[in-house]
Amino acid sequence: MPMPCERLPDGRLPARPISDRLLPDRLRPGRFVLGVLLLGALALSGCKVNEAAPEHERAAPPPRAEVRWDQLDPIQRCIYQRAPEGSQWTFPVIQALCEDGFWPALTAADLKRMIDAKDWKALEALYGNHLKRHLAREEPEYLLYRALEPIGWESGAEAERYLRLWVSARPEDPFARAARGAHLLTAAREARGDGHREKLSGTRIALVNGKARQANTQLRRAVALRPDLIPAYALLIESYALGGDAASVDLALGTALKQAPWSYYVPARALDYGNEGRGVSAKRLGMVLPHSRQYARENPRMALMEAYQAFHDGERQYNFGSYKRAMLTLQSATATAPLRIALLRTARCAGRLERYGDAMAYYDQLVRFGVAPGEALVGRGLAWEHLGDPRKALSDYKAAQLYLPDHEELRARVVLLEKSFRPAKAGARPGSAKQGGA
Repeated sequence: MPMPCERLPDGRLPARPISDRLLPDRLRPGRFVLGVLLLGALALSGCKVNEAAPEHERAAPPPRAEVRWDQLDPIQRCIYQRAPEGSQWTFPVIQALCEDGFWPALTAADLKRMIDAKDWKALEALYGNHLKRHLAREEPEYLLYRALEPIGWESGAEAERYLRLWVSARPEDPFARAARGAHLLTAAREARGDGHREKLSGTRIALVNGKARQANTQLRRAVALRPDLIPAYALLIESYALGGDAASVDLALGTALKQAPWSYYVPARALDYGNEGRGVSAKRLGMVLPHSRQYARENPRMALMEAYQAFHDGERQYNFGSYKRAMLTLQSATATAPLRIALLRTARCAGRLERYGDAMAYYDQLVRFGVAPGEALVGRGLAWEHLGDPRKALSDYKAAQLYLPDHEELRARVVLLEKSFRPAKAGARPGSAKQGGA
């Protein structure tokens, strides 16, 4: 375990000891005593502690010497990875996002085992305890979201079969309804793809709307059964937005924030869809930013809200094909805070401009925080191919299949690259598969 003044792989010093960072405040009974001892150690060792800045504004840890990377767990590796040049990301935001992405979570295998055993009461108790800790803020905020959308399904059809069985056996279980709604929402997302809604064909819009409305039915039932199931409101907001029912988004957002005003992911989901005029009203957009500032001390993730206005400006420029202007605007958004949707759009914009090194840097940050991992890994794999490293591309594509088991183009790309690395006939060059979109 690194000591207070040991340097980390990127040369930075942690602002708090690792043992302190890896547990929520409520789970640190010995925090005060440990803090006194560590402050004494820091004073004796000559390290300086900056006490002037409030915790939610504290800068990322300053440079330090080396520690073996393989000794760090996934949360620590996420915390100590380098941020893009010129970014102003604060340490509490980085810590919160790393815990959101890498705190151990329920997997599809866990869910399948309990459903196969028809252990419905244990399932309800498991999710009920998750919700209790979520509302008390005794676990990372995004952990319950990940439990409702577990990774590791062999296919979308397998997920649908198991989740339908759970709902059929326990129709009044709000967690069963929310999990099935989340799965249907994933299908709607995949059907929609990337790009502006107005550019989608009528057939594609009908498919997206149909899946979104099925998800909406499940999610509305979930919040009716359990009104304090906060993550269900974020999913419900997305189902309204994808289904074209913008008017209902504000109601769901207001209901959720009355119960959990400290929540980041509920208003964030609404703002993700505000840029196309189908997710959130202008009035709500104006309310969310002051609200987030009010709760910034309670939830450091609220700092991410500061990047939304620049993101929406850059998104409009991107949709109109002004990629160079969009790149500058989006870079200003991502410099403010590591906003997931802004990082993803900046990476794609860099790809449009054939700036694959820049695209790689932003995809790296998405993979770092464990957000949109499937999309990020596919995008990074494509960047690796353009940069001439198909082996690394294949590694990313295979990792992406864990999150996107039904992605046919991705599956075909993996098969093509695997064939290219088999023993070649005379004159053939390994790894020379034609490049193309994943």
